Amino acid sequence: MRTITSRTAHRRALTAAAGAVILAVTLTACSGDGDDSAGNSDASNGSDASNAQEGDDSAPSEELNDSGLRSELSEGDCWGRADTVDHDAVPCSEPHVFEVTGVHDDFLPSAPDDIITTTQEKDALCEETFAAYFGFTVDDQEPLVLLSTAEPSVLARGVPQTVVCSAYTMRTEEHTGSFR
Repeated sequence: MRTITSRTAHRRALTAAAGAVILAVTLTACSGDGDDSAGNSDASNGSDASNAQEGDDSAPSEELNDSGLRSELSEGDCWGRADTVDHDAVPCSEPHVFEVTGVHDDFLPSAPDDIITTTQEKDALCEETFAAYFGFTVDDQEPLVLLSTAEPSVLARGVPQTVVCSAYTMRTEEHTGSFR
């Protein structure tokens, strides 16, 4: 098994950090709550975002659950399309980009406030899950065909976190059938 070089790990961490920023900006832009006043809490709305305090380890609001950020994916599920953001499971016989290699409900990052370290730990966990699912490591493939990723991912403060590990070839390439 080849080791991950620090350069590769750094690139993966930067890619994950950039993806996290894009996701955060997209979610902020798409919130559509229509309330532009900062810090305004509406007592009649129990799911108001102002109820979430920094460092709050409580469960995410129903609003987050309804947005598709938390999915009900299980090992072996196929999901995702090349042209849309879709986290719903589809039969593997239908076009899809990703296949779930494992779900870890109690991921505890060693440094919850350090996105780079957390991303590296999730990547390592997903590479182990990939090897258990397929019977070979990502690096043992010749040629390299399948990649491992911690997606779909939920940006959440606090612990524990759910990590969904998936395999894919290219984010723009759809497949029918399982990767197994």
